Amino acid sequence: MFPTTSQILNNYLLAMAVSVFALLLVVGFAVWQLRAARADAEGTMRPKLFVAVALLAWIAGTAFFNWPIVSALRHRIHPEQIVELRFTPLGKESKAPVVISDRAVIANGLKMLPNAAGYSDTQERFLPDGYEIEMKPEGAAEFLPVKLTAYRQSRRPPSGAVQVNVISVSSNSGASAINFSSVNFHSWLKKYVDPLFVEKPMAVAP
Repeated sequence: MFPTTSQILNNYLLAMAVSVFALLLVVGFAVWQLRAARADAEGTMRPKLFVAVALLAWIAGTAFFNWPIVSALRHRIHPEQIVELRFTPLGKESKAPVVISDRAVIANGLKMLPNAAGYSDTQERFLPDGYEIEMKPEGAAEFLPVKLTAYRQSRRPPSGAVQVNVISVSSNSGASAINFSSVNFHSWLKKYVDPLFVEKPMAVAP
């Protein structure tokens, strides 16, 4: 399946490490407060209240910063079950989407994704050059709520536009995307998808 568990963990290792570190701080704070409460002759509820607030803050922060991980785990793709791919060119709204239903061609492309490398660059902005890719699994009437976006160019300060081979995975719910890089998948797009959008020369009457 894609993204694989190892791909998700590698892509969000920093976020998970921060969450674990924050949890250790909360635990240390709780131990300190509870010890203080035992030493307090009056036995006020204030230390326990502080611990409860700190724990709730950690839960809320962890849910917010790690929501992309949850989304990626929920919307993983099983390439062997996909029977249709619908491609919409980015930045070319006038062109109609194209559907590929050849399962051999689909499998040949999607099988490359589990080997894609993690990709992260917070200073760049992807340009509308590539495709939005929707997937329909076997036996389904609708396309999946998760989609792929293939980007070919990005703008990185101060170098300007550069070529990339990014595959972005996101869901219709608006969850943050998780990005990968796959030269092989972009080569597959160039071979099988690009020719479908080449404009045929207009016939001129004699």
